[in-house]
Amino acid sequence: MGPIDIARVLRDLVQLVEPRITGGESQIHIELSLQPLPEVRGNPNKLTEAFLNILLNAMDAMPQGGTLRISAVERSGEIRIAVRDSGKGMAREELARAFDPFFTTKPGGTGLGLSTVYRVVRAHGGSVFLDSEPGKGTSVFVSLPIASPVEEKQPGPAGRPSRGEHSVLVVDDHPAVREATAELLGGQGYVVETAATVADALAAIERRPFAAVVTDVGLPDRAGWEVVRAAKQRSRQTLVVLVSGWGSHFSPEDVRARGVDLVLVKPVDPDELLSAIDRGVRSSTAA
Repeated sequence: MGPIDIARVLRDLVQLVEPRITGGESQIHIELSLQPLPEVRGNPNKLTEAFLNILLNAMDAMPQGGTLRISAVERSGEIRIAVRDSGKGMAREELARAFDPFFTTKPGGTGLGLSTVYRVVRAHGGSVFLDSEPGKGTSVFVSLPIASPVEEKQPGPAGRPSRGEHSVLVVDDHPAVREATAELLGGQGYVVETAATVADALAAIERRPFAAVVTDVGLPDRAGWEVVRAAKQRSRQTLVVLVSGWGSHFSPEDVRARGVDLVLVKPVDPDELLSAIDRGVRSSTAA
C-alpha cells in the first residue's frame, strides 16, 4: 500500500481506452475534469482495475456513441470521483443488484466488473454508489480517503432547547459522523436511532415512522435514495435531509422528485441541521 495519484490513474486509463473509442463507427466523447488532487493510499493495480471496469461498463452502455464525463475533486478529506455516461441507463431492479457478483445484463458478461469495483473501493476505506434511470444514463460515484485526511468538522452542542419526543433516524456509514450527529440531536431532546446501511435503515423505517430522516446517499450496500423513498412511503410528513459530500452533484429538481426536502453538503454546520429539523418538525406537527 503506497501513495497513489488518482488523477494520473484516470488520465492514463483515458489514454488506454481511447483507441477503442475512436476506432469504431460510434463516437464517444470524453470530458475530463480533474482538479489538483492530494494522493490516496492503496494498491495502484487494484484501483486501476476498479476504474478500468467503471470506464468499460460506461462505454458498453453507449453502443451508439455518447458522452462520458469524468471528474474528481477533493472535499473534506476525500477524493470524490464521478463517472457519468449518457447511455441506456438501468431500471430500479438492475440498479439494486448492480454490485452483486455474477449479476449481468450483457450477453457473455461475467457479472464481476462492478462487484470487483465495490470490493476494491471498500478495501481502500472508500464508498461507491450508482445513480441511474432508463434512458438517462448512469453515474458512478466513488469516494476514497486521502493519504493525510483533513480533520472533519463535527457537529457540536448548539445550546438549544429540548425538542420533545420527536424521533430522528440518522443514516451514515462513517461511525464518527453518525455518532456525532446522533449525539448532537439527542442532546437537544430528539429520540435518535442510527443505521450504517440501507438495509438497517429500511428495517428501522418499517418498525415506525420518523419525524425526520438524515441520510447520506453513498452507503455501503445500496444508494441512500432507497432510504428516502421508504421514509416518504411510510409517512409523507417525514422530513428527509440528504447530508452528503455529493449533494452539489444533484440538481434541486432531481432531489425534490426523489422525495428529499433539504440537501446539506458535508461538513455540516450543526446549527443549520438543527434549524432544518426544527422547521420540519414544527411544520408536520401543525399540519
